[in-house]
Amino acid sequence: MNLLNSLFSSRTVVLWNDSADVDEPLSSLVSAICSKGYQLQIANSEYQAIKSVIDQQADLLIIYLRASRSRGYGLCEILRSQQVNKYLPIVFVGYRDNHSERIKVLRCGGNEYLKLPITGEETWLRLENLLSLAKRVRHLEVERSRLAH
Repeated sequence: MNLLNSLFSSRTVVLWNDSADVDEPLSSLVSAICSKGYQLQIANSEYQAIKSVIDQQADLLIIYLRASRSRGYGLCEILRSQQVNKYLPIVFVGYRDNHSERIKVLRCGGNEYLKLPITGEETWLRLENLLSLAKRVRHLEVERSRLAH
């Protein structure tokens, strides 16, 4: 598989959820992701999340704040510091719906904060916009690399 095909064929979403199960509030999000043809990788630690994002060339990372607690912000900062993950869409999901939580997500490099419980169509449209943007950025990166040679 060439570089261009590998960049556009991933269709993988990584969910960092360090609890044993996908609880009820996340199940509708998981169902929406899988029903749209994306493969879901569940990571149970920061290390697994980073490894899955890199190995699978993930299209999206979802950080479940209930599971990750404040470590999710640090993971986001680590990923943003790596050139390869600079444009990876990172979405936080949690129960808090306050201004300070959304600001923390944006400050650490997150793209979106979704409040649980998650509603179907609006949530998928937000994720789809991020996935589409990430695909376009990957395409531009490949073109830039090709033109540089």
